[in-house]
Amino acid sequence: MRPEYSQRHGGHPTVAGSCHSPDAIFGVNDTTAFAAMKEIKRQHLRIPQDIGLIGFTDEFHATVVEPTLTSVMHPTFEMGREAALLFLAQVEAKAATAPSQSVLTTQLVVRESSTKILVE
Repeated sequence: MRPEYSQRHGGHPTVAGSCHSPDAIFGVNDTTAFAAMKEIKRQHLRIPQDIGLIGFTDEFHATVVEPTLTSVMHPTFEMGREAALLFLAQVEAKAATAPSQSVLTTQLVVRESSTKILVE
């Protein structure tokens, strides 16, 4: 659902009108997921019954939208700390250093937007 697509083609991209409607959308961040949520609701689809929705960053707003947004929480503080340590190591080395990699743990915070209620 790219905004430029909508502007160039004179309308909103549709989720329901596609013959290949997705089961879920994973937003690159929570803000993108909020925009998708708005469009899904505009098309009179229900979250999560018709389409699931997941964001990435776990912003505070994920807990106050309706339905609440499932999101991947990443360790923002630790990311900043690791970046600062890598930067300081390069400054102290006073020469080019080999690239390095840090792996930090994320957590999936499951909320209403991805929890289908099965009706028997």
